[in-house]
Amino acid sequence: MRILITGASGLLGRAFVRQFEGDYELYATGFSRCVPPVQRLDLRRQDEVVALVETFQPQLIIHAAAERRPDICENDRDATDALNVSAVTFLAAAAREAGAVLVCLSTDYVFDGTSPPYAVDAKPNPLNYYGESKRAGEIAALESGAEVCVLRVPILYGPVKSLDESAVTIIARFLEQNEETAVDHWAVRYPTHVDDVAVAVRGVADLLEQGERLPEILHFSGNEAYTKFEMANIIAEACGLSSVHLRADSTPAEGAPRPSNCHLDDSLLAKLAPVQKRVFREEIGGLVKPFLK
Repeated sequence: MRILITGASGLLGRAFVRQFEGDYELYATGFSRCVPPVQRLDLRRQDEVVALVETFQPQLIIHAAAERRPDICENDRDATDALNVSAVTFLAAAAREAGAVLVCLSTDYVFDGTSPPYAVDAKPNPLNYYGESKRAGEIAALESGAEVCVLRVPILYGPVKSLDESAVTIIARFLEQNEETAVDHWAVRYPTHVDDVAVAVRGVADLLEQGERLPEILHFSGNEAYTKFEMANIIAEACGLSSVHLRADSTPAEGAPRPSNCHLDDSLLAKLAPVQKRVFREEIGGLVKPFLK
């Protein structure tokens, strides 16, 4: 199977490369920080997208590139739309012409967080522009005429190149403060390891090779519910650091509105391609220790 991966220089994209490299004919693309085997591709340019797909003729496209920072999305909607909506439209059209399956990564932020857990057929109601743009991308893909599977995932962590690459690992920065620091204890999140997501998508690829047709929407999520304050305390314990200066903040965070709890029900994917999920407490210390003073 020939597989095209977008966003392959990012946290999630690198996990896909690790999972598929060597076993499949792979073409990995990114926009910045591109080192072999990742090749540069500007997804905002339809001509570049079309030319690559026509040349490589992938059978599976895994679209992991996105603008994922809610506050950036809120303040720069045109740039957000270019990557989260237009790029999806270009890829879906190219996938349709090539007869490729498009697995399009999306987010739990398409939900408002008021009625968890969310099944794959739950009605989206995003609270911020990040969620709105990702939902618009989902619709563009699903209405393109291509064979599409939207895969929604929550907050991600894994082997980072810097702590700020993940909204989970950056929490460790709170432990470097020398004064009382308020940490969000309002929103409940489900930290999910990128390598687990990659294993799930590998299972999806295996189904395709067996001639199975994928559901239009799937969910994948870690099972452990934590606020950022709780994650900070787990990180402190794992790294042997003090967290006495951290204060639980039980009010919604400033900036783009966030949902309080948009837990994804991933029981459908678990039946199709079961994954033994990593335990947050066992993984996080080794990931952040190299970056802490």
